[in-house]
Amino acid sequence: MRLPLQLHAYSALTRCLGILLGLTIAVSVSAAPVITSAGSFSNPCGLTPPTLSPASATVAVGGVLSVTATGCAGGIIQYFGSGGVYTVAPGGSISVPTSATGTVVIPAACSKSGCLSDIAEAVITIVPAGDPNAATRPLVANPIGTQNATVGSNFTFIIPANTFTDPGNNPLTLTAAGLPDGLTLTGSIIMGPPTSAGIYPVTITATNTLGLSINTTFTLIVSPSGPGAPSDLTPTITLPQANFPASSSRDFVVTISELNGMPTSAGNVPVTITVPFGYTISYSNAISTINVTDGLTNPVAVDNANWTVTANSGNRQLTLMINSGQSIPGFGKAVLGFTATRTTANAGSASVVTVNVSDDAANTYDSNAANNIYSRVISGL
Repeated sequence: MRLPLQLHAYSALTRCLGILLGLTIAVSVSAAPVITSAGSFSNPCGLTPPTLSPASATVAVGGVLSVTATGCAGGIIQYFGSGGVYTVAPGGSISVPTSATGTVVIPAACSKSGCLSDIAEAVITIVPAGDPNAATRPLVANPIGTQNATVGSNFTFIIPANTFTDPGNNPLTLTAAGLPDGLTLTGSIIMGPPTSAGIYPVTITATNTLGLSINTTFTLIVSPSGPGAPSDLTPTITLPQANFPASSSRDFVVTISELNGMPTSAGNVPVTITVPFGYTISYSNAISTINVTDGLTNPVAVDNANWTVTANSGNRQLTLMINSGQSIPGFGKAVLGFTATRTTANAGSASVVTVNVSDDAANTYDSNAANNIYSRVISGL
């Protein structure tokens, strides 16, 4: 049983992050909670990890529990959750999924001035409510930390013998789910050359001779091979409410995601956003959050301060450039907040908002022009 986590934003290759999303995130559960764990990376900025409270807790299935994240003065706290890396303001809460048994580890770090602190973790154990087999079911004793591999290179990881315990000292059989292509589990050893870069949640299940099981999940970061692998950027638009009454405005975000596990060059990522005739677009690099119109989770943290408008065509087309010294990390994201306003567009009209990452023949920030454009239909009511 596991909660799928798509961790697209934590790379062993870089520390400068541009991932800014929502404030209080309720992590959804599709099957069962899992554990994700991140080890200590280098911390050139000297940032102090956030404080997570409670740092450890046990809750029954279906119980309600939130982890409060504090510290990180002047910055934003980022954590792994369902669907990627999320952001919570200092003092905000992270909702813990409790729909099924398992162990949830919430790794969090302080993000400030484009850099990231070491990791702090909250470990939450979800136990069966009135489980008749609780006395004989295996337990997760020691969560597995983040592991790192490289495409095409042989990888070997021995699951520590103290990861699981069994109350009756029964033998345990291990199985794995979520391994990238090229890796297999034999006994307690994961080995092989992974074939694709990415961040993989790998679930290890321990089953005893009574047929009772427990699972835990760790994060495996597979980096591209070679020092010069190019980055690949693609944009998306989050605009839930795309209907514009006369003279109305809509706040929305554009997310620029890196897909290849390699950071972009610093100070050299141009992005253009265009609204149709009859609308205007505005951008402020003085904001750190924005309330997306009809968004499910507000306010949404944005990194507008790290980008500057370099061209403005009639308030209908804006070109932005990432600031000097800033970059988008491998598997990372930059989130930008905008406001679109209907001015003279006719009622009943339909048109599109378009965002595009400028093509990069030199491959310094983008190597794939095929996914550089994203459009969203809007309508005048």
